[in-house]
Order: sequence, then structure tokens, then C-alpha cells
Amino acid sequence: MKLNFLSGDTNYLSYGAKWISKKLNNGDFNYWLVVELINIRESVDAKYPLKYNLDISVVSPSEASNHLDSAIESYGYGNKPKLNYTDEEKVKILHSYGVQAPISRIEGNNFYKIWRHTHEEISKIEMLFGFYMDKQLNCIIGNTGWDFVKGEIGFKEQSKR
Repeated sequence: MKLNFLSGDTNYLSYGAKWISKKLNNGDFNYWLVVELINIRESVDAKYPLKYNLDISVVSPSEASNHLDSAIESYGYGNKPKLNYTDEEKVKILHSYGVQAPISRIEGNNFYKIWRHTHEEISKIEMLFGFYMDKQLNCIIGNTGWDFVKGEIGFKEQSKR
């Protein structure tokens, strides 16, 4: 799958960037995959043994619609009505705001090697989307990718029987 540049530095190997997939659909809603490159040594820890981190996240503006207004305001575009944003702009804003399901992380020292591995992982995600989303992303609390993509992260009250 071809990924399109979403945001970041033109010198992404040093300073990072984000790429976005085409619109995908799981049968219930549309979603996009966002791949974020972080140069760990540049941004976090110069002594970290691995240089690059590629995170693959799922973002769905329709699933996270109740967070979109606050995400837009936080992003600094509060003057523009949310109807005037493209889906890709909404994905960018929600991802930056943190309303995303981080479903895969690939680390290594050779960017081109982990970039190829990322594309292999994206193909698997497309075919096995539900399995990736079913995984618990915060093991103690138990939220899955389905919760994260809606922005519903944290403890849930259990119904009394």
C-alpha cells in the first residue's frame, strides 16, 4: 500500500514525520493508518541502542467524532467549522491529539529495513484488522484498539448483575 506524506520535517530521518494510508473500511466504519517515524536518539535518548521507531496507528474520524471539536480547538484551528476539514485533516488532528489506536511498533537502526517491514505489517493489518483491534493496548485496564480509536481510554464501570 502506498503511504502519502502527512506531516513532519523534510529531513524525516533526523527529525521524524508522519504518513497516511488511503481510506480503509472494516465493514462498519472508515479508518486510516498513520505511520509515525521518530528518531529516538534525536528526540528522546542519544544513548538508546536503536535509532528509529515506526508506530502504526488507526484513526477514524467517525468513531472519534465526540472528540473532534476539542481536538480541533487544541490543534489551534478553532475558527474553521469542522465540516470544512477534509477527512485527512481530521485524521492528522485526531492523531496529534492522541485519539488513535497504536496497534504496531517497529524499531531498528536501518530505516529502509524497518520501512519495508512496516509495509508488510500494514498488509497484515488490512487483512486481520479485527484481530489487531481486539488486542489489549493497556493491559492493566484492558482497553482494546476499539476503545482507543473512539478515545474511550480508562477504567469502565462494570454493570452489576
